[in-house]
Amino acid sequence: MTAAIATLVLVTIGVAYLAVVDRVARSFVAGAPVGLATLAAPFRDALRDLMKERRPTERPDPVMWLGAPILLVTLVFAALTVMPLSGEAVGSDLSVGVVFFTAMFALIMVAAWAAGWGPNSKYPLIAGYRFIGLMLAYEMPFAITIIAVALPAESLALGKIVAWQQAHVWNVILQPVGFLIYLVSALAVAFSGPFALLASKDLAGGVELELSGGPRLLWRFGHRALLLSTAAFAVPLFLGGGAGPFLPPEVWTVLKVLFVAGTLALTGHLMPLVRLDWFMKTAWVVLIPLALVNLFLVGAVALLFPAWFGSGG
Repeated sequence: MTAAIATLVLVTIGVAYLAVVDRVARSFVAGAPVGLATLAAPFRDALRDLMKERRPTERPDPVMWLGAPILLVTLVFAALTVMPLSGEAVGSDLSVGVVFFTAMFALIMVAAWAAGWGPNSKYPLIAGYRFIGLMLAYEMPFAITIIAVALPAESLALGKIVAWQQAHVWNVILQPVGFLIYLVSALAVAFSGPFALLASKDLAGGVELELSGGPRLLWRFGHRALLLSTAAFAVPLFLGGGAGPFLPPEVWTVLKVLFVAGTLALTGHLMPLVRLDWFMKTAWVVLIPLALVNLFLVGAVALLFPAWFGSGG
């Protein structure tokens, strides 16, 4: 119970932080001044969404429509139960923790499809189906890169992956290309930045077009929490978990998560918006082959220097 409350508090703080970073980035790109009004805008928007009356549509699927935001938030919090803060997970350090959180992220497409199908409206439906194609393409380099990260520790438990990095070298140094692939795929999986196709303006707002009131606020909370969680898992996978001088491991973990999440949020506004087919081609032609090469190289090093990998180190 304590771990659940701690996770909820940390995620809420992280979501508020990302909301402020997102608004500051928008102002910076637009050349507008950043003041107190800019910093307070996300909270003002949240209150406005919460107080708005829900708009009905004709013959919606209420289970899908209202269940999508709940499912999105549930999947994010489920994934975070295996997130290590200081050598131990918030919930439990599963022996297959890597598989578990990857599976939770893969199910995001179910929430996205439900959000598109539920309101019985053409633009949300198109956005939902379009995201499924993008997710299928970027989930593969995302998963392959994570497999390469688990290989040196010879374990799927996040705690052991962190322990191996602290005993040897951080994976961001051992696999810099894999780290970049992970970050790009994380933006796509979290439908953020240039990959924000679920709420795209070319579809009049996508799945958010028909959402209003509390469900809209919950969906946006889940969206930012998803980006925060993908950034969070970069810390135990690539950045040595809570390793760092002077400060407690928990503090280092939080600082690293906020840094990666803020970087993703800022980078997302600086990357150009291009067509969906270009994104798909990039995943299949560039990222997946690069992820496979990265996995092959790590495997080759493991065969050449077995004593340095796993428990042998």
